[in-house]
Amino acid sequence: MTVRQEASPADGVTSSHGASVVASVAVAILVVLVAAFLTLGWRSPAVRSTLADLDRNLTGALYFGVALLLAWSVFSAVLARSGRSPRRRRRPPAVLAGPAGLLASMLVYCVPAFAAWSSGAWWAMIGGAVPFADAQLYFGGAERLLFFGELDVFNSRRPLNAMFLAVRLAVTQLDLRLALLVQCLLLGAACYVAARAVARDLGWLAGSALFVGIFGFSRVYAPTTMSEVLGITFGALAFATIWTAAGDRKRWVALGGVFLLTLALDARSGAVLLAVTVPLWFVRRLRTAGWMDWPLLGAMAMTVLVGVGANYLAVSALGGDTSNTNANGGFLVYALANGHASWDPTTNSWAEIYRDRPEVVAMTDPERNRFVSSMARAEVREHPVRFLTTAADSVRNYLVISKWAILAPFPIRQHRPIMAVAVVAIAVAVLRRRQWKSAPTELALFGSMLLAIPVLVSLVPGNVPPRHLGLALAVLGFLAFLVLGSGPIRVSPQVSLTVISFATIAACLPVLGVDTVRVFAATAPFLALPLALAVGTLVRHCSLATAASVPVEVAPVHGSSRGRLPLVVGGALAASLALGTPLAMAAVRLPPVASAMCADGLPSQALIGGVAVRVVADPAVERAVDQVGFSAFARQVPSFAPVPSNHLAGISGPVSVIGGLSATGADRTAIVDADVGAPRRSALQLCGQVLRDPLTDAALAVYPQPVEIFRGWPLPSP
Repeated sequence: MTVRQEASPADGVTSSHGASVVASVAVAILVVLVAAFLTLGWRSPAVRSTLADLDRNLTGALYFGVALLLAWSVFSAVLARSGRSPRRRRRPPAVLAGPAGLLASMLVYCVPAFAAWSSGAWWAMIGGAVPFADAQLYFGGAERLLFFGELDVFNSRRPLNAMFLAVRLAVTQLDLRLALLVQCLLLGAACYVAARAVARDLGWLAGSALFVGIFGFSRVYAPTTMSEVLGITFGALAFATIWTAAGDRKRWVALGGVFLLTLALDARSGAVLLAVTVPLWFVRRLRTAGWMDWPLLGAMAMTVLVGVGANYLAVSALGGDTSNTNANGGFLVYALANGHASWDPTTNSWAEIYRDRPEVVAMTDPERNRFVSSMARAEVREHPVRFLTTAADSVRNYLVISKWAILAPFPIRQHRPIMAVAVVAIAVAVLRRRQWKSAPTELALFGSMLLAIPVLVSLVPGNVPPRHLGLALAVLGFLAFLVLGSGPIRVSPQVSLTVISFATIAACLPVLGVDTVRVFAATAPFLALPLALAVGTLVRHCSLATAASVPVEVAPVHGSSRGRLPLVVGGALAASLALGTPLAMAAVRLPPVASAMCADGLPSQALIGGVAVRVVADPAVERAVDQVGFSAFARQVPSFAPVPSNHLAGISGPVSVIGGLSATGADRTAIVDADVGAPRRSALQLCGQVLRDPLTDAALAVYPQPVEIFRGWPLPSP
């Protein structure tokens, strides 16, 4: 039988001073190795190329690793039941497991960054490093904060990402690549904290599965300036705190978790109703008598209000437009009320207002958002039934996407027979259950897995998930929840929290279907939870089936210290936003931007700040981190159709693409016919002109901030 030992606060801490010294030295060595890894990745083209090769299959490799370890657990259980057991290996000291896991988690998230810079291709990043579209607006918003001291209207929607990027840019001397590496390290640390919280209750393999699930979703965003990254970071810390509070019944931990969840939804809006249902769940869960804990309900309401108010306070303090905060939610509501379902791969329902009311293109962003919101309310009042039926169609569309992700390995003609067999298998598994009381919960968990699959496989343009991943996840959920049952994991509070969370996310699905699953960024850790629960269920079933040869199982540690780590990390991150932003703004000054006369008789134009990709000849033996070969750069150009690919196609000779700001603060992508770097704290004087043509003007007109594409050459030195 499995031997259980109750863990004490002293477990995992070495008893002798000598062992502590050895552990400290080992941790220091690990830190040095991490620093060496980052230095090699930064300086060595060969290392970056190797990491780019690794990144192509990294998500699949991590999932495969979890599958192998899970298979080993099953194999060990079979051997133990037959009287044979595999030889036990000596485990590394427990004191090293935490630091090693943390550092490995941080480094894994750095691999996509080095891969992007080596390959010269990444989603939303020209040449792997120059932000474009929304990514450019976030980057420009951070630079406008630093150079001009104000928050623009676009970043007034959700200011936290621009604030945090501004802080990191100030610390890294306006080096965007270094700022993105810091972002990757913090994201990895936050995901480790979330995995650690689950591992303490369900085992290290379940925690690893949660980490891999989050990574599979967030990998494509990690080396970008998009707000998804900060949403995932705060979301992972919120998840860790909420998970701990659910098990330990600590009110102050629950309040902290709800606050971090609200900040995550501030950073990247998504399933906002989760900030309502999770507090209500805690009010019921933590009550001592009666129907609910009324004082806790009041405290939760105040916590959510403070969290939501943080956006408005930040916008007001930084000179932004508070009328534009969280103001762009009416686009999909308008489409739904007009009968255009979301999650339709053939039609972007979010853009329906532009087709119906083309005059909105000429409006400013606040005017446009107010107009769309008023139109959406009017359409819902006039056509409430059509709104609800279209919302149901949207959910159906999402389920079709999930089906396609699961049945990707099979031809279309086989989908219906396979689905029929799956329905029969589910019915048989449910009817054969001995305990009907748990059937609804386990059906809900299986449904949660199906709902999460599009997120776990990360259906994002430019991201190619393993072909069989969706099918493997569905089979795993079926075996764990319907065939074996989730009873042995004994974390019923967290299970009910999972069901409530997924019901909330499902209710929000119709108004979240924009273009990709990136709208789930803040709730990605919750969406990875069914994977962790499924793995934990299988491992626990294997443990119950083994004999005395099974390693000692340590019961979860319960105590106030469990919730402190995610709260401390989340609090430090929030403090860096609140305190670091004004310090960063004070540390960076606008450089002189006085123009000079070019050879064509026109004044030069200044480009400030920015990040550069220097496109060089392919045979170059040694490349700096900001250099990309012609062929690699050319392969990515079509993905930015129609603009700016129409201006990047066919470039020849030494060319630099620099994303920065004009002297007036407009976002500018400069195509410079020379091998030059980004000016950062100085101003780069360029001769040339802003490119204007009907295609470019139409493509850039919908942006909420002025965006320009410039072609020219550096002003010769006097």
